Amino acid sequence: MKIYCDGACSGNPGIGGWALQVHYDDGIIREFGGREDDVTTNNRMELTAVIKAMEHAHQQFDTVEDLQAARVEIISDSKYVVRGATEWLMLWRKRQFCKINGERISNEDLWRTFSSLSPEAFVFTWIKGHDGTNCQERVDQLACDLSRNKPVQFFYGRPNKQPERHYPLYLVFRPEDSQIQRFKTWNDCQKAVSGVKNVHFKKVSNSFQEEEQLRAWGFKEIS
Repeated sequence: MKIYCDGACSGNPGIGGWALQVHYDDGIIREFGGREDDVTTNNRMELTAVIKAMEHAHQQFDTVEDLQAARVEIISDSKYVVRGATEWLMLWRKRQFCKINGERISNEDLWRTFSSLSPEAFVFTWIKGHDGTNCQERVDQLACDLSRNKPVQFFYGRPNKQPERHYPLYLVFRPEDSQIQRFKTWNDCQKAVSGVKNVHFKKVSNSFQEEEQLRAWGFKEIS
């Protein structure tokens, strides 16, 4: 199992959102997330997303030993969370979640919850944000939309197999011939749509956004 996580705030501090994309061993992908209506911070939402991922993983296995044997990987673009999980947590536990000077660590309540979820049973991986990785871009989009109270549609199922593409892309749709064009740059897209009537175009950052947009334009099969 592999779980991509992200958290976001509309303002920092501000209203928060978190999202997960879970990849199961049978090829199924499930997305879900939530919203924090109280004023929160980006770090808290990043940590909340990882906690939600850990809780979900625990629900899939009977024992912690089974969970550990499964080598569940939790992927986040937050250095704060991943370094906390892999470098700082052991020391925080020894010091009762205090810093060297005796002050309480930031977000102590969430780190205590994190600590109670057998973090040693997981593999934590940091991934650079906004580098074109489809899955991480997708959970970032979901978390941001949730923090802004925008409607979201969570994916569940096996994604359609598509040709290998590199994002972001600019999609161009002409309803009269039902053709889709894809461009790597805005300049190329602009040339294709300039002066053309009844044409639609949209920038997409990952395969899930592309699929959602094409379905919004009436395509049932995505190719």
